Amino acid sequence: IDDLAKTNLQVGDQILKVDNTKINTKEDLYNYISTKKVGDKVTFEVIRNNKKTSKKATLIDVQGYPKVGALVSETFNLKSNHPIKLKFKDNFVIGHIGALVDRHKGQSVILKAAASLVDKIPNLKVVFLGSGSDEALLKEQASKLNLEDKVVFTGFVNNVVDYIGSFDVFAYPSNYEGLGSVLLDVMEQKVPIIATNVDGIPDLIKDGKTGILIEKQDDRALAQGILKLKEDQDFKVKLIENAFLLAKDLSPENMAKAYLKLYQKLKP
Repeated sequence: IDDLAKTNLQVGDQILKVDNTKINTKEDLYNYISTKKVGDKVTFEVIRNNKKTSKKATLIDVQGYPKVGALVSETFNLKSNHPIKLKFKDNFVIGHIGALVDRHKGQSVILKAAASLVDKIPNLKVVFLGSGSDEALLKEQASKLNLEDKVVFTGFVNNVVDYIGSFDVFAYPSNYEGLGSVLLDVMEQKVPIIATNVDGIPDLIKDGKTGILIEKQDDRALAQGILKLKEDQDFKVKLIENAFLLAKDLSPENMAKAYLKLYQKLKP
């Protein structure tokens, strides 16, 4: 994947237009780019440091798809004006979605990792989406770790996707899990994932390819993975792009097409 220097764009650029086509959402950008081919040059109208400017980029090949490399994952400011995005705009957000049942989902591991990262990431924020029997215990643990102002418990929410868009990293340190279907939702929103190497999770998360795998109850490995994703943008972009393509391949529409194709082959 090409780096930001080659796109003449920077992390934080807010895209307004591509070749005079207005861009309001990430989907608008994908739809426009999908009409192009690898090697095409495009011009972006962006806001950088509160000033409007134009930047050029050349579409590169990412697993057979025309992309703008790091731009797609890092410079496109999705939902920049969304209230939830604005709420966390100055934070580095570690997100988690799931029932607050620590023996299952391992939220205490996230809290321990966060406590070890506060000095390195002063603007760190942990956001737990969901409710459950261990909420009080997790809040008590956060307090003992001096994380009261670093942890947000939202309870049950209907607008999960809006919150995912505000995450910088998705942590999923489950002790056991089925498939972990929420991972597909996170992949589609282009958020990098760190998850445990248990049960069905490795079917989706391939270490170093579509995410980072750690062993259960390993808060040190989780902290190291978070730092790696924060500091190594090229690695982060690679994981995001690969995971996004996998999620698209596993979408209900594509799965239905695959089953139909298989049925037609088997049909006498």
